[in-house]
Amino acid sequence: MRAEFGEAQFLAWRRSVNTAPPPLDDEAFAAARDSALFRGLPAEALTRTEALSHVMARVGRFHAEQVVPRLRLGQTVLVVAHGNSLRAYCALLDGLDDHAIHRLNLPTGHPLVYRFTAADLAQQPTPAGVLPRHPLSAGGHYLDSAAALPAAARLTADGGT
Repeated sequence: MRAEFGEAQFLAWRRSVNTAPPPLDDEAFAAARDSALFRGLPAEALTRTEALSHVMARVGRFHAEQVVPRLRLGQTVLVVAHGNSLRAYCALLDGLDDHAIHRLNLPTGHPLVYRFTAADLAQQPTPAGVLPRHPLSAGGHYLDSAAALPAAARLTADGGT
């Protein structure tokens, strides 16, 4: 994609909030839809393309429906996902603007912890799933920051998540 469309367009698709890559054509979409990996999912789970803003909406619903109720019960929740979904999730939790989201890099395999107060959890999430108040520590904290921070710097130097 980078070679065909150029660095600027590639980065817009990869790092921006609202720019989606070209949609899958009918043949590629049908092949994906009919594959064993996606066959059992609801129709709305597979799209021809999406921007990070679409991922943020989906992650926000997940947060409101699955995470917040468990946190309210005092449970610890482990969320495991890939880079783009985690960027979307952190953007929602931290209330990041488009520029901050563009710069956000999360190194693979480095657990990031967010903590919330009871007051935060007592509030209802917005329709996008964002908590009205943000976590105790903006950006959370890495379990092993001595390893995670250099990994994030390397990731940034390589072009980001």
